[in-house]
Formats: sequence, C-alpha cells, structure tokens
Amino acid sequence: MNITPNIVAPGHGYLNPSMFAVHSTDNYAETADAAAHIHYWANDGKDNAVHLVVDDTVCYQAVPYDRKCWQVGNANYLVEGIEICCTRDHEKFLKIWENAADVVAQRLQAHGWTTAQMHPHKWYSENYGGSDHTDPYEYFAEHGKTWEDFVAAVQAKMGGALAEPESGDDNFHGGWYMCVTSVPLHVRSSPTVYSQIVAEYNKGQKVYLDDWYTIADGYVWAKYQGKDTGKTRYIAVGRATGKPESDDYLIKC
Repeated sequence: MNITPNIVAPGHGYLNPSMFAVHSTDNYAETADAAAHIHYWANDGKDNAVHLVVDDTVCYQAVPYDRKCWQVGNANYLVEGIEICCTRDHEKFLKIWENAADVVAQRLQAHGWTTAQMHPHKWYSENYGGSDHTDPYEYFAEHGKTWEDFVAAVQAKMGGALAEPESGDDNFHGGWYMCVTSVPLHVRSSPTVYSQIVAEYNKGQKVYLDDWYTIADGYVWAKYQGKDTGKTRYIAVGRATGKPESDDYLIKC
C-alpha cells in the first residue's frame, strides 16, 4: 500500500536507524484510526508521534525518517517505528495486519534490512530498558496471531519465506555443541549481529542447541533456552556456506 506523508511532528534530533520497532496503539475506540492518531499527534503538544501509523485503509508518515521519536525508551536513538491501529473487529484486524506487513516490508527494503532488524516494542523493553511496554503481543494474541506470524507475513511481502531447516541429511541437528573459537563467541537476543549481546561462550565450553536454524547477516544461527532466564538465545554456528567448514565456531560433540 502507499505511505502517505502527513508530517505533524519534527522529532527529537537526528536519527540514523539500525533497527525497526513495531507497536500497537492500545486504543480500541471505533474512531481511533490512523487519521485520528495524526490529529492527536498534531495537537497534543508533546511530540509523541511515531514515524508511521497504519489502519485498515491507509498508512501515514507522521515524522521524517531521519528524526528520532520517543517510542522505545533507551533504544529511541536506534529505531524507526510504526504504530498499528487496534480494533476488536476481526475482519478489520486482518486488513490492518495485511497493511502493516506491507508497510513494514517496504521500510525494511528501503534500508536494505531483513526481518532480523525488526522487533516488537516488547523486545526493546526487555533488552534496552526505559520502557515496560509489551506490545504488540497482546493485540496479536487477541486475534489468534503471534509475533512469529507477523515476521512471516512481512517476510512474505518481501518476496520469500523465512529460512527453515532443509529436508534431507544436511539438516541442522541440535544437541551438544562445543565452542572452538579463540575469542569469545557472543550470544545474542535475536539471530542477527545487530541485536544485543547477552552472554558469551569461550573455547571448550559446551551448549545444548535446539533442532532449528536460520540464516542472517551471512551466518548460520542456532538457538537454545537460557537456563537461568528461560529466554530464547541465539548463537552463530559459523558462516553460511551451505556445508560444515573447518572454521565453524561450534562443533557437534
């Protein structure tokens, strides 16, 4: 869909984003569409606008893309973002969902990014602090959708399905792996080199990986559940060459 410029706020300084934030408005009033949010942002006197807002019929750009918005606490200086309008009407939701995936795909492609650079507000709250919001998880769940569903929808708009383990003998098999790097191997909060470092493994240490992988930023990423936090963590196994290499970072025990 088209993104209609309707600049109503100047932002809070220069922005050179490296990630994208996805929000939901948490306003379920029947009149709380994209135009209503534009009107509110233009008149609230607080400059609380986010770059984009989308509903079932239109998407507006409210802030220049190179200007910082107050949207994700301590990560404001990193992100461009979108507000997805909320509704209880499931049919309207599906239209909003489709439009939001389309717009986000456009913006990721404009930056040369993948879905690895896209995160929900909840993720920024957990990884950067300065905010306790958990959207859009609850909104999506009300309509039987998950964040993973949205990632897949955006990826489909970008022209392809998410990387999944291939069938056959060359599948990635989970189990115990040992770190063989001479420098610390970083563990990250999502499968991309742009995400936050949350831990590290050193040569000789072992980690139990799930039967899952994805490819991003030129690397094969695996995942595991943090023992103490219970959160999903991601670690690069090696370069994405299509086969095991002598310089892989993790080898199966």
